[in-house]
Amino acid sequence: MARKGAKSRTGITSLRSKTTKVRTHADRLRAADADLKKKLTEALDQQAATAEILRIISTSPTELPSVLEVVARSAARFCRADDVTIFELHGQELCATAHWGPIPQAIGLRLPCVRGH
Repeated sequence: MARKGAKSRTGITSLRSKTTKVRTHADRLRAADADLKKKLTEALDQQAATAEILRIISTSPTELPSVLEVVARSAARFCRADDVTIFELHGQELCATAHWGPIPQAIGLRLPCVRGH
C-alpha cells in the first residue's frame, strides 16, 4: 500500500507541475496577444493620421497653413497630446506656423533659436 500512495503523490506533483507550466505559458500568450493588439492599434492610428495628411495635401497642395494644421491635429491625436504647435526655423528664429489645441498660441509668434541655449 505504501508504494501505491507514493506513486499517487508523485503523479499529483507531476500534474501540478504541468498545470503550472501550462498556466505560465497561457500567461505569456495573453501578454504577447495584448502587446500585438497594442501595436496593431498604434499602427492603425498612424495609418489614419497619414491618410488624413495625404488627403489634405492632395486637395490643397499649395496651401501650406491648411496642411500644417492637419499635421498638428494628427500629431496630437497620434501622440495623445492636448496641444500641438508646429514651428518653422527662419534664420535664427522659430516661427509658430500651425497650432491645434486649447492653449492659445499666436500664429507668427517668433522665438529666438540660439544653438546651445
